[in-house]
Amino acid sequence: MWWKILAGAITAMMVLVGAEAEARQVVGTVDRIQGTASALYNAEERPLAVGAEVYQDDALNTGADARLQVTLIDGSQLTLGENAGMLVSDLIVAPDARPRGPVMSLLKGVFALSAARTTGAEIKTPVATIGIRGTQLWGGPLAGALDVLLLEGKIDVTTPAGQVVLDQPGQGTVIASAGEAPGAVGVWSQEKVAWAVATVSFR
Repeated sequence: MWWKILAGAITAMMVLVGAEAEARQVVGTVDRIQGTASALYNAEERPLAVGAEVYQDDALNTGADARLQVTLIDGSQLTLGENAGMLVSDLIVAPDARPRGPVMSLLKGVFALSAARTTGAEIKTPVATIGIRGTQLWGGPLAGALDVLLLEGKIDVTTPAGQVVLDQPGQGTVIASAGEAPGAVGVWSQEKVAWAVATVSFR
C-alpha cells in the first residue's frame, strides 16, 4: 500500500509542477547549446536542451565553456557565454497590447542580444541599466565591472551617476565600478571587439 501512496504523491507533485509552468508565460525557446545550461525558478533547477521552452521569471545559467542561445517570442535572440546568468523577468507580446520588448537582468557573465524592434526593452545589471531600441549589442565584464559594445542600432547606458548614448556600430563604454558614471563613449579596437564576440561564439 505504501508504494501506492508514494506514487500518488509523486504524481501530484508532477501535476503541480506542470500547472505552475503552464501558469507562467512562455517567453522563448532554446535554439542552441554548447556544454551545459539550466533554468532556475523557485529553487527548482531544470536542465535545458535544444527545443526546451523558457518561461517568464526563469533564471538562465550556463556552465564552464558553455554557450546558450534562446529566441524570444518577440523575435529577439539572446546568447549567453560561459558561467553566465540572466533572469528573464518580463516579455509582453499580446494582440491587444502594444508589443513590449524583454526586460532582463544580467546576474553574471557575458551576453549578446539581437533585439526585435519593440518598445521598452531593458537589460538590468548590478551596475547599470541598458535601454534598447531594435539593437544588437554585447555586454559583460572585460575591463571593468561592465563593458557594453553596440553592434547595431542605438542604446543608452544609465547608472545613478550618469548616462551615455551609443548610436554608432563599434562604439562602447566601460563602467569601472558600481556607483560610477559610464565612461566616455569610444570606438573599440578590432582586437577588443573580436575578444568580446569570442566570449559568446559557439565552437
